[in-house]
Amino acid sequence: MHDKVRDVIYYLVNKLGFIESRTKLVKLLYLADVEAKNKTGNTITGLTYVYHFYGPYSPQIIETALEMDGEEIKEIYNPYFERYEYVKGEQDRDIKLTEEEIKVLEEIIEEYGKLGTNDIKERAYQTEPMKTAKPGEVIKIYLTAT
Repeated sequence: MHDKVRDVIYYLVNKLGFIESRTKLVKLLYLADVEAKNKTGNTITGLTYVYHFYGPYSPQIIETALEMDGEEIKEIYNPYFERYEYVKGEQDRDIKLTEEEIKVLEEIIEEYGKLGTNDIKERAYQTEPMKTAKPGEVIKIYLTAT
């Protein structure tokens, strides 16, 4: 699972070139997992998300991003906005994502990649798993009827 999280973070940062905050990074992974579950029956990362103050959250995402910092991606603190931002790193990563997973990630990039942190946070709150969870609970990502 840990390598999948690294692969997804690397893929998103490299495709977008810039992710404006930790919150946006977490929400992109969450939305990718929800979409993958609906399209393939499985999440991409296998992460467990909790209904946190700012919406769905998994501490493993930030832990993994910090492990990757300086090599595969760079986490830069922006004091003006008081947030951490992500840009491409200097080291390439041989990702092991399936074609289905890449297709889901491309859809997430297309739909949410240009949204600001607050907009993507609102989109995450609008997902069915978040609507049925309560603050502090584990969010159950399940197949939804389409």
